[in-house]
Amino acid sequence: MVVISLAIAIAINYFVLPAFNEVSGKKMSLGNLFSPYILPVLIALPFLVGLLAGSYPAFFLFGFSTH
Repeated sequence: MVVISLAIAIAINYFVLPAFNEVSGKKMSLGNLFSPYILPVLIALPFLVGLLAGSYPAFFLFGFSTH
């Protein structure tokens, strides 16, 4: 689900970026998103979010007594 939402966010960025450049007076491109500094974060972010989202229920259920 996180990977799908990341893909949707990139698609929204692709369509909204020209309007943002016009309003802000900046010159940003979608290529900036895939720079060597940002790309590893984009790859690691879904795994980190999945790990954090799965750890809360795991720790919550771990606290229950089985007897």
